[in-house]
Amino acid sequence: MDFWKEAAAEITDTSKILDTTAILDKSAVLEINSNNGKPIIFFVNGHFSKFVPGPAYGGKKYWDYFDPSIPKNSAIYFGIKKNFHQQYVNGSSLISIDSSGQERFEKGYEFAKNNFISFKNILINNSVYFVCHSEGCAFAAGIAKYFFEKKINIGEIIFLSCDEGDEFEIDFNVNAYQVEYMYYDKSIPDGNCEPEFDWIINTNKNSGGVKGINKFGIIIEKVEYDTVHGSTANSEIFKSIEDLKEVKIINNLNKKGRSFNSQTIVTNNTKFYLVDKQIIDTNNPQWNKNILEVDYTMPCK
Repeated sequence: MDFWKEAAAEITDTSKILDTTAILDKSAVLEINSNNGKPIIFFVNGHFSKFVPGPAYGGKKYWDYFDPSIPKNSAIYFGIKKNFHQQYVNGSSLISIDSSGQERFEKGYEFAKNNFISFKNILINNSVYFVCHSEGCAFAAGIAKYFFEKKINIGEIIFLSCDEGDEFEIDFNVNAYQVEYMYYDKSIPDGNCEPEFDWIINTNKNSGGVKGINKFGIIIEKVEYDTVHGSTANSEIFKSIEDLKEVKIINNLNKKGRSFNSQTIVTNNTKFYLVDKQIIDTNNPQWNKNILEVDYTMPCK
């Protein structure tokens, strides 16, 4: 039986689902009942708008727009085999360009500080996890830092298509992994494969991801211009993160003495364009196995 299906069958989520998007208002009141020892997963959404394509709401509706099964599959990934508590937080800016990554990090920190009394009952003696997307990544990192300072046990942070990841850092001890998608445009008239990246977050291939994380991976996926950003908010991404943890990069030399990188075989067959700052040459669609280099005379497959 497939591990993921088997694990999913073991999870019965009877938790109270709370949408905390209104808590950005300091005067808002949050009522949370005792968590009864259940792990907590914070889902921190990115930007949403009713005026452009994409999710029109924050909170749970944001994640449901992409994939309603994300909560259950994130629990499987985190190794949670019983009931768990879901907490939804809005990490969106107002108009997308009105805040930097560092500013959202600081807002997340203040959010956690201002609402810690409300959260305290469900945090103490429980493990806390974060799944965040786009603008929500910086906000989630700020929350996590405050929790860390309050000695809350943080299991792991997952950054999906992190926006402005070079404008904040993880300067505290926590396991954090970052992934995003890219694709090869095979419609170029000259027949070459053109690598295309997440234009919404303006992928920085030289950054190595958010400073202080464990590992950063750019995944080769069958997406397009309008789906490359939002598509990471899906349940399959957790298998790719498992592969990111597992993958190793092998540096090789061809007969001309030129170096190239390959990746080890991973459990879920994820192909990476890049891991940390190392491009995986052998995953290029125009890689020639005979001469061990990219061959631009080959068709883009």
